[in-house]
Amino acid sequence: MSLQHRITPKDLIDQGKVELTEQFSLLEHCALIEEMKTSGSFKKALSIEKIENLASYFKALPKEAAMKLWYSLQHGDIKNSTNLHPFIKDNLVEMLSVEEEKEEEELEQLPSSAFEIPVTCGATAEVGNPKHFASMVRSCESLPTRKEPGMKKLLIVDGLNIYMRNYTANPSVSENGDPIGGCKGFLASLQKIARFTEPDKIVVVWDGEGGSVRKRKLVKSYKGGRKPVRLNRLVRDQLTEEQQMVNRSWQYERTIDYLNSMPIHQIRIDGCEADDVISHINRMPQFEDWLKVIVSTDKDFYQCVEEDGGLNKTIVYRPREKGKIELVRQKDLLENFGIHPINFVLARALEGDKSDNLPGVPGVGIKSAAKRFPFLAEGKEYMIQDIFEECEKNLGKIKMYDKILEERVLVLTNYNMMQLSSPNIPAQATPVIRAAIEEMDMSFNKTDVVTMMIKDGFGAGNWDFLYSLMKRFSVED
Repeated sequence: MSLQHRITPKDLIDQGKVELTEQFSLLEHCALIEEMKTSGSFKKALSIEKIENLASYFKALPKEAAMKLWYSLQHGDIKNSTNLHPFIKDNLVEMLSVEEEKEEEELEQLPSSAFEIPVTCGATAEVGNPKHFASMVRSCESLPTRKEPGMKKLLIVDGLNIYMRNYTANPSVSENGDPIGGCKGFLASLQKIARFTEPDKIVVVWDGEGGSVRKRKLVKSYKGGRKPVRLNRLVRDQLTEEQQMVNRSWQYERTIDYLNSMPIHQIRIDGCEADDVISHINRMPQFEDWLKVIVSTDKDFYQCVEEDGGLNKTIVYRPREKGKIELVRQKDLLENFGIHPINFVLARALEGDKSDNLPGVPGVGIKSAAKRFPFLAEGKEYMIQDIFEECEKNLGKIKMYDKILEERVLVLTNYNMMQLSSPNIPAQATPVIRAAIEEMDMSFNKTDVVTMMIKDGFGAGNWDFLYSLMKRFSVED
């Protein structure tokens, strides 16, 4: 299945399908930059640092200015363009000037702005140069991924979560005109995350077939009412509903094919949701001394965050809008919510989860739960019964306590649906997970991956970091 012709951002502007008054999302900027890279306007591909820097520059501009900029870049006439403000023109000329590769010593002296990406927990993470990141890990106690020197890192990726984010937001199309944002975007996200975290092992966990069956037996409306997953608006109008379904399935399976060609562990257990498997892996004895980084936007993983003696044992990496990321540590949960990770599921059970169609106690949220149950900030693990007992002590004093007792069954059900301290993993699945971790073939054939990318029409792209990481994984195994 392929489109009759390739749709470019220019086509969409000409057809009036993109409003000039809007601003580009970061993913749309990146798609335009990829378009520029394949247009032959530059003598050689832009470096990753310049691409990220350029994307940040694009997103600050109104859409009309950004589109004019893109036209100028495509035609390689930045210096002679009359449509660009002189300030913008000078910045772009300097930003995109082709330079010789710098020596490592010179690279160290570059301004930090050349490498920064936004991190919402307060630490600025420098991702363009892994050497910078490593030095920050050693010297900065407040860095979100601080770990003991020599401590290994395990990256655990919520596969469907990251795939769907890219499928719905990334407008990339192949050279044949097929939407490939889910697949290509997933690999690009993985490379970005890996560059930031520098893991020693990567595990991607997918939801198994029938994974929600058990939870739907408890709550029939579980995950009901969700809007249908749709392609990015820049490309969806070119496909019928049936073609979109075929394309989504193809991209999903193709993503798995790519990961199968790399020394990356993949796990998909029928009858199990990814969050249960991820929680199980997080607790596996062989990773006890590793720093675990869980990649997902799902707040249920907050309960997995762990710290020991001031050192992080498990943190959550949450991709956010416009290319931002949020790193969640124990310290962040205590400061922002007043709740210890070990007790976070109790507050979530009271609040409910709209994304999974799990209603909460009316009028109760995370902040009010923290206020009325201050013991949730303690490092001691409390149970749902402790919440009910506190409510009974204060019965009639504050309406919130009364409401919780009235919704006791609802709260218990939410707790059973959300808790990950006892993952819902069938006994026969445990050896399967262990084998996927311990017995996997860790060889890496770069040629196979490159051949797949050519066949799928990925076009130009810089995958050097991902390739080098896969090579290291293969050698170290």
